[in-house]
Amino acid sequence: MFVRNIFILVTILGLALSFGGCKKKQADACTDPNCAETKCGVSAEAAAGTTKRELEPQTICPIMGAPIDKTIFVDKGELRIYASEESAKTELAANFDKYVEELKGVGQKPETIATKSE
Repeated sequence: MFVRNIFILVTILGLALSFGGCKKKQADACTDPNCAETKCGVSAEAAAGTTKRELEPQTICPIMGAPIDKTIFVDKGELRIYASEESAKTELAANFDKYVEELKGVGQKPETIATKSE
């Protein structure tokens, strides 16, 4: 009887310990703010969701969703956004800042261009 009780206690303790500690999401991001990097394999920044990903150059038209045509674009200040069709230029010019943010949302960035100095 004593051995059986010890076995049950050890089993329960083992289960409790296996559910504790570092918890990961499906994307391997640690959800436990107290979790050390060596325990989870992710940095504290990644665990907190504060890492910044590097934005890629634009490849998709933010209006049409099609691959860009580098001969069709709208400039504003030092930024250039490419479009896939001439018909998208009017909308792009009217809501340029909105489309800059949309590009960032999908991990892309507008091209930075040199402005003409007077």
